[in-house]
Amino acid sequence: MNDDRGLVTKLLLVDDDPSMVRLLTRIIENAGRNRIVLESYTDPKAARQWMENNLIEHAEKRLERWRKALSGTFAAERDRRIIGAV
Repeated sequence: MNDDRGLVTKLLLVDDDPSMVRLLTRIIENAGRNRIVLESYTDPKAARQWMENNLIEHAEKRLERWRKALSGTFAAERDRRIIGAV
């Protein structure tokens, strides 16, 4: 779902019953409008492949943002110590 920053929710739907996937896909798409990006699968291997391709990439991007944020935090703390020692 969209939050105040305009982010979109990604949802993975997996079920071995194609009719259930179609029904739930319709319900979710109608409820979420443009706020949900839905991937649906009846094949667990295909769903796993999607997860490996998408979630790992997403996790790596988040990790990189955290690294940048933390390095900036540590640099600021280091600078405060240096300035305070002078």
